[in-house]
Amino acid sequence: MAARPGRAQGPPAHRQRVEREAAARTRSPDLIELMVDVAIGSPGVCVMPAFLRLTTHKNPPAGARKAAVDVGLAFRRLFLEPEIQGALGADDAPYWRTALSYCVEGGIQAMLDEYVHFKTTS
Repeated sequence: MAARPGRAQGPPAHRQRVEREAAARTRSPDLIELMVDVAIGSPGVCVMPAFLRLTTHKNPPAGARKAAVDVGLAFRRLFLEPEIQGALGADDAPYWRTALSYCVEGGIQAMLDEYVHFKTTS
């Protein structure tokens, strides 16, 4: 598969898995659950609605997408800290999946919404 211009080489493991399964036209039983978890628990995805609440426009303000990526990367750095890894514990799942499940179960969307609300009203 040829890389598109501007697209990073070497996609992350979860993207490789999705592309491999799509190419084989098979789907693992938990693929849909994984995609749902990414949609509702990924910090970069969850921060965008919080940013949109800061504006009356339907489209994201200039720089909002980059800011959402920056927030996602900040959470990734946070989850890679040894103290956080110890707090999340080890199980049979890959660590990135454990961190994603933690975000889903902990309601990261609500936390980010509350944080933005707090910062804009104080």
